[in-house]
Parts: sequence; C-alpha cells; structure tokens
Amino acid sequence: SSSSLRQFVRSHEGYASERWETLSEYHRDMLDNNLEGTNNGMRDMVKYSGIAGTDYKSFGISVSEDVIVSNMDGDIKQKSPSIKCLHAHYAHYRSQVSKVDYKDTDEGINIVGQWTHQVLQEEFPDLIL
Repeated sequence: SSSSLRQFVRSHEGYASERWETLSEYHRDMLDNNLEGTNNGMRDMVKYSGIAGTDYKSFGISVSEDVIVSNMDGDIKQKSPSIKCLHAHYAHYRSQVSKVDYKDTDEGINIVGQWTHQVLQEEFPDLIL
C-alpha cells in the first residue's frame, strides 16, 4: 500500500539522517569537504544510504509532506523498492521501540522490522522478544 511504502521510505531517510547526526562535527566536515582521503562517494554513502546500506534514493521515490513523489523518468533506469537484510530492519525497529518517546503510531517506525516482529510473535509465541 502507499502508506506502507511511505513508511518504508521514511524509515530509510530517518536511519540515514540519524547516522549522519551521530558523527562529530569534525567528521561531518571531513566528509563534506573531502579531507583526509575522503570523497563524495564516501560522504553520500554515510549521509544518504538507508538501512543495511540500501540506496533507497535509486527507487525514484521520495516522501514529501505525506505525499509519495515518483521521480520515475522514461530515460532514467529506476530500481523497484526492495527489501534486503531483515535482521538489519529488525534491529533498527527494536532500537526505535526501545526509546522512551516511542509511539506505536510513529510513521518513521521501520515497518519491515515491525512486520518481522509480528511474524516472530505469531510463529514463535514462546520466544522472548
């Protein structure tokens, strides 16, 4: 559904932003200005890749003001949204829900991790999660 896709893209955007913000100002400056052997590719990977290194921007979809905007262009090959590394999505989800200010309705929650959690609860009810 478009709601799930929106949440999926938001979780990648939030993950990338959170990772960038954990860097010190010195390290962000180093990456932004190609200092000490860094380059734009390194900066973009750290700043813009999503969960498990997913290049979510290549999906050609961005989330803006609760609207999914498709950047699909007939001349540009876009990747279909895909999921890789369920363990990384699940770890991201668990880190999100462990925060004090977590709300079950938060649209930034990793929906793939949430689905994984639900399946684990259903399939393994005796498992302590």
